[in-house]
Amino acid sequence: MESLDARVVLASDSFVGPLPEPIAAIVESQIAAATAEAEATPMVAFNYDVNRDGQIAPIDGLLVVNAVIDVAAGVPVAEGRFAATDVNSDGELTDADVALMIEHIEATLVAASGASAQPLGESEGVVPCEENPACDPPTPTPPTPTPPTPPTPTPTTPTPTPTTPTPTPTTPTPTPTTPTPTPTTPTPTPTTPTPTPTTPTPTPTTPTPTPTTPTPTPTCSTPVAVDDGPFMAGMMSGGDLMSNDTAAGSMIVVSLPAHGKLFGGSGELGVGDTFSTWSYTPTNDSADEGWHGTDTWSYKVQEACMDGSTQDSNSATVTVNVPEVDMVIYHGQGGAAVDKTKEQVKNKLDANGDVELDAHDNKIKVGEGAFTVANQNDTDNDEKVDSTDDDFALTGGIKFDDDGRDEIDLIRIVLKKPSIYKDGDTVMFNASGPGGSDSVRIWKEKVRTHRIDDFESFSFGASEAQREYWVELVNPSVEIGDYNFSYAYMEGGMTDYANATAVWSTRTDSMHDLSTAAEVFAHFPDLETETKHNGVKVGVNKWDGAGVKGSSFVNLVSGLWQLFPNVIVSQFTVSPPRIGEYSHIVTFDLARRVESVGWITVPGAAPVKDPPSKLKVFPKNPEEANDDGSEGDESTGPDDKGHMYVHDGPAPIFKSPEYADTLPVGTIRFRVSNYEDYIRVGIGTDPSGNGVSGSQASDKFLWHTYHEIDIKLAFGFRVLARSTVGEVAGQNEVAPGRIEPLPDAPP
Repeated sequence: MESLDARVVLASDSFVGPLPEPIAAIVESQIAAATAEAEATPMVAFNYDVNRDGQIAPIDGLLVVNAVIDVAAGVPVAEGRFAATDVNSDGELTDADVALMIEHIEATLVAASGASAQPLGESEGVVPCEENPACDPPTPTPPTPTPPTPPTPTPTTPTPTPTTPTPTPTTPTPTPTTPTPTPTTPTPTPTTPTPTPTTPTPTPTTPTPTPTTPTPTPTCSTPVAVDDGPFMAGMMSGGDLMSNDTAAGSMIVVSLPAHGKLFGGSGELGVGDTFSTWSYTPTNDSADEGWHGTDTWSYKVQEACMDGSTQDSNSATVTVNVPEVDMVIYHGQGGAAVDKTKEQVKNKLDANGDVELDAHDNKIKVGEGAFTVANQNDTDNDEKVDSTDDDFALTGGIKFDDDGRDEIDLIRIVLKKPSIYKDGDTVMFNASGPGGSDSVRIWKEKVRTHRIDDFESFSFGASEAQREYWVELVNPSVEIGDYNFSYAYMEGGMTDYANATAVWSTRTDSMHDLSTAAEVFAHFPDLETETKHNGVKVGVNKWDGAGVKGSSFVNLVSGLWQLFPNVIVSQFTVSPPRIGEYSHIVTFDLARRVESVGWITVPGAAPVKDPPSKLKVFPKNPEEANDDGSEGDESTGPDDKGHMYVHDGPAPIFKSPEYADTLPVGTIRFRVSNYEDYIRVGIGTDPSGNGVSGSQASDKFLWHTYHEIDIKLAFGFRVLARSTVGEVAGQNEVAPGRIEPLPDAPP
């Protein structure tokens, strides 16, 4: 401070030169306070009022000088202080800023006093510091008393005024004697006053010298804070509150909101805490659950004065609107709305905050979201996968013919207008999923007629209460809830979230070659241990494994029957993992379709084709089962690895021994069949039996069988036996693939 050679004005008094210590200490504290204030508050255009105290005064000039000196000395200057003291806004702090500031302060002071402007340093009574004794502390000199001069008396001589009396004649009573009148003339007496001189006694006055120590005068008036809002819940800054206040200082929390929490730059705020930025979070922390409405809290502004004291403003109320932003999501297949508390799916975390995994390293989830089938089937029966462009161009999801169905697998989404909404405000709906940008599609109709972008931004009309969209999940989910939806009220600062899962299955393995039950269980270990596969386990044991088997006998009520089974065991893997935990929503069924044809050829005669009652034809609807009369040969649901199994042993059945006894030796019974195994899924329903039920949720696994059974003579008896030993293609066979087309005659 001692090195500062600048003009300083304190309490409207001028001073030139290095500052004396008493004054320097005061000015230094003022500079520190004003500099801190400038650095603490985001800068705007303050013009010449550097310390933002509402007036342009020499202390503003001193702040500029101090900043210029710091820059020249290489001292870092904070961004806020630099912006406030860069008077000419040229991006530099130089003498030009000082000169411009001094010129403006002179003009301000002259305008206030009404005097003519003079250059600073040339005004009357102001000399350079080195020539001015006032730069040093003054030594008081008592004045020499001067006695007053007594007044000179002036005599007053009055002028006599003669008085001539007027005689009044008296008429006496007549007497013989005649009197002689005697006139009387008064003699004037002059009066001369004697002057009395007054000589005052002089009383000498010796003044007591008082050292001139300037006393800082508080420069802040009582600040005024004004109510703010309503704001929408979300992030706001302190500037939002101060912009309408007649105050500059620190904001302090006076009262807290009843239905939310306040947060500042350092965490949650309490009563009495100081803040510059703030945000409000509703207590319920959800866009569509719990409390919504209007909440309030209050603050005051505390302004620091130059004398070290503070002034508090009145308490101002901040109003915050918490709108309800509600997205209702429905399960596929026209299912019910998802419980609000379960719309969002999150990873389950352990005590350390890490994602919990199951024994197979699959993430454990909290919440459910919506479920549907990945749109990889052919619901509309146009022989094209529903999610393809070819299908859209052909039918758009509307059934192709009476044997198909309109699209049923899209998820319905309803976006409700926010409960507190200003016309023209923007809301946005967004959807995303696994496997790339085209994994999710948004449609205006459930049958995929008009597609929109994967995000939709719009404003609600005045009379509009909600909007409805239909979402197609294209790719199978990798984990529960990996399709994400958000519905945001942009100006409202609230967003509702939901998740969905697309179910799909794949045939992952089959055993059809000749093998024992032990070999099947060794190949599929969970088939033997998981209770969900008990029905399949029983069938494998019954037929002792898989492949082309010898004859078996079944004793039924109607008698003894002989069978020749061709056995196949298939494994399907359901996606995503852990889907079996949601069996209260998603149910599975292993369905089968079959087509077959057969003949009986008696020696010497032409083959006779089976009557229509014994023929099987694939239904025209690709999702219709016609060989699913029993649920005992399949798993009841996926195990914890997502596996499901199905066991089948198609076999011609003959009444024994009557059948062989009625036909000649050499008679051949020939049959060929095609099969389609697939998984179907019901959302909120339990698909089963023949017919259309649920939605196809896997590709179809195609396989076929050949049976060639002869009547032979053995030990003098007619018996039924295979025409070949073991499996022979085209005669006795079970294998993947389809026979296309079915033969018109036996080989």
